[in-house]
Amino acid sequence: MPLIARTWTKRGRSGLKEQITQQKTEKLEIGVSELRYESMVYVAESTVPNAGLGLFLRPRTALIPAKTHLCIYSSCRNNSMDEVPNDSMDYLMQRKTEIFDGRVFNYVNIGRFANDLSIGDTMRYAVDNAQAAKYAFFPYQEVVTHNRTLANAKFRSQGSGSSRKLLLDTGRDILPGDNIELSVDYDFVQYWCYGVSQQPSRFPPVISDPILWLIISDHSNLSNEQRLALSNNSWTAQNGLESLSKHISRIYKDALLPPGL
Repeated sequence: MPLIARTWTKRGRSGLKEQITQQKTEKLEIGVSELRYESMVYVAESTVPNAGLGLFLRPRTALIPAKTHLCIYSSCRNNSMDEVPNDSMDYLMQRKTEIFDGRVFNYVNIGRFANDLSIGDTMRYAVDNAQAAKYAFFPYQEVVTHNRTLANAKFRSQGSGSSRKLLLDTGRDILPGDNIELSVDYDFVQYWCYGVSQQPSRFPPVISDPILWLIISDHSNLSNEQRLALSNNSWTAQNGLESLSKHISRIYKDALLPPGL
């Protein structure tokens, strides 16, 4: 609707006040900001036991469409792994030739708290296939594709040069609801497998148990080569397959698998 500006005053050179009245008849266009959902994202205890903090959406009564911007994951970009500190690995995201480091929280990159909630279900998917003797190798691409379909958020890079950043968008339509936790596919299955193989206690059982089963269970149809590759490629290259049993017992001597795995 047309807007009428209020009467306002200004002081002229002579010090006298002039009354100036303006009428605005232009149509007021109100745009929708891409950043409108950033205030809807917050950090709280994850719904995954022992997973630490997670990223959530506040209660909403409206649907959020797919490909909607939610928040920033990282604005810190490196050109090679040599530039990445050792303690950044847990917050590292590699996209083609770019490496984004979300290790330092600056109150803007809140996307770093998003978990991969579906990796446990994805690894159970791999267990089900291994039990059914569907394959004698670990199908990385199949598992990654399965995990991606379960996530409700995804990464998107934006900008150029020093302003380049990694953003978090909705991966699909998110229906209205209360405190929905966001899940993003980090596209790095080997990170979970290597991490669990070296220190299982660092990871929630929903993630570590299926991975342990794939590597050490007698019922897993993965070959010895695949088991070692899944656990630690560098160790395999140095020690060979003949030390498989010693390697397994050393890593998992304190790990107890629950019934059913």
